[in-house]
Amino acid sequence: MHPGSVPPKRHPSNEAIGVGPAERLASRRKPTWRPHGLRDILMSLPLLLLNVAIGALLLVAVAAAARRRARPKSDARRWLAWALVAVPLPLAVTMHVLLRPPLMVDEAIFIAGALAFAAGAFLVLGRDDADWNRWRGDDSEPPWWPDFERRLDLYSTRRSSRPDRMVVP
Repeated sequence: MHPGSVPPKRHPSNEAIGVGPAERLASRRKPTWRPHGLRDILMSLPLLLLNVAIGALLLVAVAAAARRRARPKSDARRWLAWALVAVPLPLAVTMHVLLRPPLMVDEAIFIAGALAFAAGAFLVLGRDDADWNRWRGDDSEPPWWPDFERRLDLYSTRRSSRPDRMVVP
């Protein structure tokens, strides 16, 4: 305090008036690490490359999972798969933004979230060409098929009986 200056008025909670919750939160927040020079940027490059590689592997895992045939048969496995997709990676990103954990802890959380996402995507995705018929348990046609086929034939015969030329007056 400078000589001759007036001390700030104190609030009952021993806080200076004019200091709100946002200022108190900002004063408690740990400063974020920012690169200060080329050396710091070069030191962080391996982690950036690791994160880019993990992202690329996630894309490959999702593409590979989409091409496989099998899907989880039981509802419990399907719920587990969706939970692995929907929870860990968004939670890791939320923790990174809100809590700002130490760098190595942050990387470990991100890697675990990415692995869980890949595993969940692998379980959820998959193509099943006979998916519409799986509930029936046989290879018969669906109940609406004969009516659809009849209407399609009727439409195509009406369409072919019309002339395709334009009449110009």
